[in-house]
This record gives sequence, C-alpha cells and structure tokens, in this order.
Amino acid sequence: ALMRTVDWLRAGTPVPAVASATVGHCVDRDGGFWSVQVQIGPWGTCLQDNGGYFGTWCRPTVSYPPNALTLVMSSPYLSERAGITGRAVAYIQLRLRNGKTARLHVLHIGGQGFYALSVLTGPPASWTAYTTTGHPIATGTGTPG
Repeated sequence: ALMRTVDWLRAGTPVPAVASATVGHCVDRDGGFWSVQVQIGPWGTCLQDNGGYFGTWCRPTVSYPPNALTLVMSSPYLSERAGITGRAVAYIQLRLRNGKTARLHVLHIGGQGFYALSVLTGPPASWTAYTTTGHPIATGTGTPG
C-alpha cells in the first residue's frame, strides 16, 4: 500500500519550490527525438513527453516503498516509457530480447527515482532493479514497472 501525504498551505504561506530535470532522451536511427522531463511541485509529480506526442502524466507525490517501480508514462503512440522508483533503486538492468543487456539510468530528485527508455524495438524481455551496492531488489518481465 502506498502512503499518501497531503499538505494544506495556510493563506500567505509561500508555495513550495518546483523541481524539474530531464529523465532521459534519445535520437533514434530515423532521426526521431524524444525526451522525458520530470516536474515536482505543489500539484504533484509529472512526467512530460517532449517528443512527438507531447503528453503529460501526473501522480500525487507519494512516499513509494524503497524498492518500488511504477510505470507512469505509457501509450501506444509513444516510442518511450517512463516511470517512478523508490529511493533505493539506483539503476535497472534490462535484458533485451536479442539476449544483450543494457543498464538503465535512474535519476533521483525529490526523494524519488525516475527512469525512461525507448521501446521502438519492443519492450525488454526482463529487468532487475539494483541498489547502489549492486544488490537486486526487484525484478519483472517486459517494461519495468
């Protein structure tokens, strides 16, 4: 179960700062470009596609379990997927369908982790999430989350 924390601001209280960063970006073989940006503010946590689709997916800012992976940004119109992790997830190892592996970077901001990956060649066969010390803490098949 996810814990949801809601804060109400008193009148005249300064609005909390907004944090933003680029989670991932890619130029594919055909010259197509995508990037995913995260924005965290008083409205919650949003992942924004800055490629061809230009969609925004928002969630309340919650305290995810340390080993959580949650797929947030997914659509049949997108060439990328993106999600949120718990604070213990340092990186995600992907096993591709051709047998190769790839390490997926996790960006940490605001007490959460964020990842983005291309799915132009199809979703990965499987994935494993690791801590900074290389300890596996979550695993699954297909797209992480």
